[in-house]
This record gives sequence, structure tokens and C-alpha cells, in this order.
Amino acid sequence: MIVLASKSPRRQQLMKEAGIDYVLKVRDTDESHDESMGAEELVKMLAERKADAVRPLCSEEDIIISADTVVACEGRILGKPDGYEGALSMLAFLSGREQSVFTGVCIWGAGKKVVFADESVIVFRELSEEEIRRYVEDEEPYDKAGAYAVQEGGGHFVREMRGDYNNVVGLPVDRVKKTLQEEFGYKG
Repeated sequence: MIVLASKSPRRQQLMKEAGIDYVLKVRDTDESHDESMGAEELVKMLAERKADAVRPLCSEEDIIISADTVVACEGRILGKPDGYEGALSMLAFLSGREQSVFTGVCIWGAGKKVVFADESVIVFRELSEEEIRRYVEDEEPYDKAGAYAVQEGGGHFVREMRGDYNNVVGLPVDRVKKTLQEEFGYKG
């Protein structure tokens, strides 16, 4: 059985759209980390930590999939904003800038663990203070890395995107499915 260890409704939807049947098992996870970690290293470590947290809830045959996403821009790593002011600040910082969206994935089961990260690049157009304020008030960006959702109103901020769109949403589902098939013998 495939176990998705994620509270993210976006990841759950991506798994459904990819035709990967799963059961949901989540536990709170300590996301503290060494501030000197790079974004790619961080998301891989956090994805692995999330899988570790649900392993006791699973059988040996279960295959756990967990993920974590951050936005990196000019040496800063941006996770989820800490409230209204944090969201305003993040979006103002990202305005007009190129940023990398990293999603780390851990797939663990059948005696093996595969951990990887995908990177997609987003370039925001210049955003006015008014549209940032309106977005933060209307779109509820508080549970999203970088304070935006490209699949929702935040998509209007994007001038350019390179890489996997689904990675930006929260799960590089094509690579997940390929890894399941090649490394774990998944037939779905």
C-alpha cells in the first residue's frame, strides 16, 4: 500500500490526478534545522523526517511518500509565512526576482529509501503594494512556501517558469511515479 505522509491538500490532489492510490497518514514533525543548510539539502532532510515520523504507523510492506517545499531567493530560504505581515514581506521581497522552488521527496518501503529534490525556477514580475495586499487578504497564502500558490491567484505574479509545474505546486509527481515504478516495482 502507498502511504502519503502529507497534510497538503495540493499534494493529495496531485497524487489523485496522477492515478496513484494512497492512504493518508500524517504526524506532526519537528521542522527545526541548521540555518546554514542549503534549500535542496533542507527539503530532502525534512521529507525524510516526515517519512520517519509515520513509519511506526505503517507495515513493512507499505511504501511511504513524503515531501517538503521551500522557495529560495538570493540566499534566503522561504517556507510558510508567519501571518499577514510575514506574507506581505515575502511577496514584496520576491517581486521582480528570480527564485528557485525546491521540493524534496522521500519514498521509503520494501527495504529501500530513495530521497531526491527537484528544482523549478520562477521569475515574478514587479508587483505593486496594492496587489500584494489584495492577494494576501483574498488568497490565504499562509500554508504555502513563499506565501503564494502558482495554481491559484499567485500564478498571475509569474512572468516566467522553468522546470516542472507540479514541483512548484508541491510534488514532482511524474518523477515520483517513475521512481515508484523503477525502484519499487509499482504497477499503478
